[in-house]
Amino acid sequence: MKRELRLLPALGLLLATLSLLVSACGGGGGATTFNLYGYVMSQSMGTPIVGARVMVGSQVATTGQDGRYSLAGLPVGSGTVQVTATANGYEANTQTLSVSGGGTRHLDFRLLPAPAGGSATVSGYMVLVGNAIWYTASQQSVAGKASVAGLPARPTFTPPRIARARHVIVRLPAGFQPLGEGGSFNGVFQAEATRQVVRELLSAIGRPDLKYRTHPLLEKIGQRVATIEAPADVPAEIFAARLLASGKVLDAWPASYAYPMASPMVYPTRRPNDPYYISYHGPGNPGTYNYYHYHLLGMEQTWAVQANAAGVRVAVIDTGVGYGHPDLQGNLLEGYDVVDNDRDPADPALSGPSHGTMVAGLVGAVTNNGVQVAGTAWQTGIVPLRAMTAEGGTEADIAEAILLAAGVNGNRQYRADVINLSLGGFAPIPNVVKSAIDQAINRGVIVVAAAGNVDPQTGDQTVTWPANYDPVIAVAAVKDDKGWATFSNYGPRVDVAAPGQSVWTTGFQSSNDFSPRRGDGTSFASPIVAGIVALMRQAGVPAWQATVDTILKRTAEDIDVLGRDDRTGYGLVNPYLAVLGANPANTWIGVVNQNGEPLSRAVHPAFGSTGWAYNIPAVQAGAGWVLAWLDLNDDGSLNDGDYLAKYPTGETPMTISAGQFITARLDAGIYSSTAPPATASPAEVQTLWKGLKKAIDQAGAR
Repeated sequence: MKRELRLLPALGLLLATLSLLVSACGGGGGATTFNLYGYVMSQSMGTPIVGARVMVGSQVATTGQDGRYSLAGLPVGSGTVQVTATANGYEANTQTLSVSGGGTRHLDFRLLPAPAGGSATVSGYMVLVGNAIWYTASQQSVAGKASVAGLPARPTFTPPRIARARHVIVRLPAGFQPLGEGGSFNGVFQAEATRQVVRELLSAIGRPDLKYRTHPLLEKIGQRVATIEAPADVPAEIFAARLLASGKVLDAWPASYAYPMASPMVYPTRRPNDPYYISYHGPGNPGTYNYYHYHLLGMEQTWAVQANAAGVRVAVIDTGVGYGHPDLQGNLLEGYDVVDNDRDPADPALSGPSHGTMVAGLVGAVTNNGVQVAGTAWQTGIVPLRAMTAEGGTEADIAEAILLAAGVNGNRQYRADVINLSLGGFAPIPNVVKSAIDQAINRGVIVVAAAGNVDPQTGDQTVTWPANYDPVIAVAAVKDDKGWATFSNYGPRVDVAAPGQSVWTTGFQSSNDFSPRRGDGTSFASPIVAGIVALMRQAGVPAWQATVDTILKRTAEDIDVLGRDDRTGYGLVNPYLAVLGANPANTWIGVVNQNGEPLSRAVHPAFGSTGWAYNIPAVQAGAGWVLAWLDLNDDGSLNDGDYLAKYPTGETPMTISAGQFITARLDAGIYSSTAPPATASPAEVQTLWKGLKKAIDQAGAR
């Protein structure tokens, strides 16, 4: 039988057109910068080089008469910065600088003379486009094409009324450790002992009638806390002070709440047959279902490599699910209701569409079954853990659900490999939630969370908890044109982005309404990434949090200003490269002419504050193209499915003159021999690639 205690009907955070509430999570902090200076000298002569150029990303300094340069306000970024010095008549030199904070750094260069006859330098950036064949990648990519000056303006709106806190968390003194038979720890007795302490506390303050909850799993990791419902006529802040004054608790505070990060809207190359998927005809095409989000990510290419994650369990910690949903039945596993402390995590969905059902469908609706919608993972085990209502959930309940998914109780019944948290709270992350996440990550569980939506009461768009906790993979939302969704929170804690505006998914409301729903919110971006992580684990990609986080960041498609930015992090997730566990640092980049002869040695790009940057020194004068190739199956041949880029993209090569500094942006996409570009036949592409192979050989590789 369901217990009476319910979570706070809390801060209603409306974000779009319907009434499912949204929330956000605290975060913040500005980008750290540093200053750099040094000297550029001739290696052979030991004299200063006048007019040399020193470049960090898009910032350039020119040396004076003494060979000195200086650069100010350089972004620290990921902590690794590529610095390149070039000068007429000299080979370019690139050094990697590790930075960990502000201040001023000193870095000198000694350049070697260029080969006789003169040479040029070609440098630039590589963007890994996820949804395009290689020769159309530059048309699909949007990174760096829009100038973004500062942070976006705050939206204006009339804030809704937000309910006050109704619960208080108390920290109890350490209890005794009851022993069972044979001297082993007895959790049942311990739980009863804690309940007795709370009952005595409530009797001492004259309110034995108040509802409360204890949290055995939190107690198991050293967090002996309880949640008490405040009297209706007493503010939670005052009630917390009374409890603390009783002398029977170590601490007491009003509960912090997290809320669903969504605003659902009700609406009637391996391609699934689900009707809401196959009706897709392109972003914004009138008269069609706008099922753009998987197309935007290139999921059909990904599904050709890995469509199922049947051996992976994903915990959806949310409002519960509609258990009778016809498009979830094959993937739903047994779950738990932390709110009501029973084994029925069904979402009653009485006040609007079921947020948890919508999230679960994006993780893994049963796909290619001819029913409704497609999921990111066609087959996977979804473990629904109900930790909040449509109005929100307390920090203690959310932490307890995380511990269930981590298997802290020793029972694998609710154990998961991936946790999705499409929720967020407007405060610093509570300690109990932070401790629970640490437990999960230490046990090998990957934790993904929504970056949060704009706070409709204050306009705040700092990243909400738990996404603002550094180990968590924080996911922002983008629109169907790869542009940042303006409701999506931003800041230094954003890691990657995924589609989150007008996203179709499974729906449920009341007893038998299972029609698909469309929603806005980072709530719907996060489960797409969680589903991708499930595919990664099934494909055998190393499954530790830090490893998965790094792969997602380094394979992402850079879609805002070049390099990491606070709105979309490292960019739009690229599931194809992520599922393959690709390392773009293995890309070869060189300059070749139309006869397949190299005009340079091949180089690898380096990952830094401006994303994937490269520098090719000593390029011979002539006419040619910059070619980039990522050999994804590592067989030394250009195969379908490898990544390829060419600059210029057309059939006319660029002219290279001695002493030139050429910037070439490479938009790389998937190579297909059956879809050659109009500007080059398959044989011509092979000729250029063979020239790159020679450039690789000159670099001493393969």
